[in-house]
Amino acid sequence: MTAATPRVAVTTGKWVTLYRADGRKLWSRLAHRAIFSPAGNEVLLDRGDIGWVALDVSSARELPWSAGLTWVRPSAQVQWSPSGRLLCFEWPIGGGGRNAVGVYSPGERRWLVQAAFADGLSCAEVAAWSPDERRLAMGCEGGEWDAASL
Repeated sequence: MTAATPRVAVTTGKWVTLYRADGRKLWSRLAHRAIFSPAGNEVLLDRGDIGWVALDVSSARELPWSAGLTWVRPSAQVQWSPSGRLLCFEWPIGGGGRNAVGVYSPGERRWLVQAAFADGLSCAEVAAWSPDERRLAMGCEGGEWDAASL
């Protein structure tokens, strides 16, 4: 199997299973959903109350940097940056519509920015990355939020 081999992820119940295009099962993990990196070589799995885990797609081995994501709530919305260098998470905190947003760098194994908002924040899945991935913009009540100099 090469990196170019087509793969299909199937989510059923509480399992994510990865298959080759010819139907051969590659691996199966306990998770609710899978979010693949732009290159398709890494996948984030939402494991519910257990937190998030990042896997190498070919081997299903946990990537060392995923230890920094286990505390992120399972209800988080996620978007990879276009190159796959960064991750944007948005998740609810407390009650009353409060949300938090964070940008995580797998390469540096650290959060580059985190912020909390008292009012509505648009979903991280529709955040806009600058072409050089140094800025991220998201809509929020009363305007926009811009994470500068990531």
